[in-house]
Amino acid sequence: MEELIELYLFQHKHCPLPLIGSLQLKDGHAVAWHGDNKLSAPVPQIELTKTEISSEHFIAFIAAYDKISIGEASLTLQKYCLELQKLTAYKEMKLEHAGRFYIDQYGALVFKQDALPKEFLPSVPIQRVVRSKSASHNIRVGDNETTTEYMTEYYSEKEKTKTGMWWIIALILTVIIAAALYFYFKDHSYTENFGNVQPVITSPVESTYQTK
Repeated sequence: MEELIELYLFQHKHCPLPLIGSLQLKDGHAVAWHGDNKLSAPVPQIELTKTEISSEHFIAFIAAYDKISIGEASLTLQKYCLELQKLTAYKEMKLEHAGRFYIDQYGALVFKQDALPKEFLPSVPIQRVVRSKSASHNIRVGDNETTTEYMTEYYSEKEKTKTGMWWIIALILTVIIAAALYFYFKDHSYTENFGNVQPVITSPVESTYQTK
C-alpha cells in the first residue's frame, strides 16, 4: 500500500487518506547562493493536511494497479488508514521514498518528510552578470530584433522632436489670439478703458424766461 500511495502522490501531487486528511506535494523554490556562485534546485515539500478530498480516483488507481475490484481496493485503503489512526507513541509507518507517519508529543498524527538524495537535486553553477547602463545588448521588440543602444537613441530623438514642437504651437496660438483681438477692437468703439461708447443725444432746452 505504501508504494501505491507514493506513486499516486508523485503523479497527482496529492493523495487522499479517508478519515485522516490528505498528503499534499507542494513545489519548492530554487535558491540562489551568490557568495558560492550556485543555484540550489527547488525541493518539493510533502505535508499531511486535514483537508479531505474524494478518494474515488485513488481507489480506482489501486484496483487497476493490483488488478482487484473497486470494493477490495476501497477496503485496502480503509484498512491502511485505520492502522494510521491506531498509531501510538514511539511507533511509525514509513513511506520508503517520501517519509514517515508518527504521533507527536501532542498526540497528533503527523508526517515528516525524508531528505531527498542530493543526486536528485544537483546544484547549478551560476555567474552573476552586472550590466553597465551604457552597455549595449540585444533585445526583442515585437517581432524585430534590435539593441538597447538603438532603442535609447530612438526614444531620445522622439523626445527631442516632441520638445521642439512646443515653441511652434505656442507661436501659432499667439498669432491666433492677436488676430482675434485686432478684429474685435476694430469693429467696436472703445475708450481708453476699453469700455463700449454709445453717443449721447441731447434734446433742445426750452426757454423758461423772456428777455426785454
